[in-house]
Amino acid sequence: MACRQTGFAMFCSGSVQEVMDLTAVPHLATLETCVPFVNFFDGFRTSHEYHKIEMMDMEDIRPLVKEEYIKRFRDRAMSPERPVTRGTAENPETFFTRPAILTTMQYPR
Repeated sequence: MACRQTGFAMFCSGSVQEVMDLTAVPHLATLETCVPFVNFFDGFRTSHEYHKIEMMDMEDIRPLVKEEYIKRFRDRAMSPERPVTRGTAENPETFFTRPAILTTMQYPR
């Protein structure tokens, strides 16, 4: 899967403990900066290692989360009650048919 050209920031964890400790970082960064993050790690490695990890409490993370960032994030979310068009695409096959149609209209055969 090609992720680099999506514009998402990428965040990589290298060990099982890093996955546990640092998973909150890209989520918090997304809330604060409005830049989407891809949090990835080596799934084969993390699924085949046996290590004791130290779990984080939600009470440790809660002071880091600001309520205004969560509100802003939820306000930007797509909802059927607030429909919005965000970016449209015109593929080459439709883009290049327009000049061809205009040419045939200007110079009928």
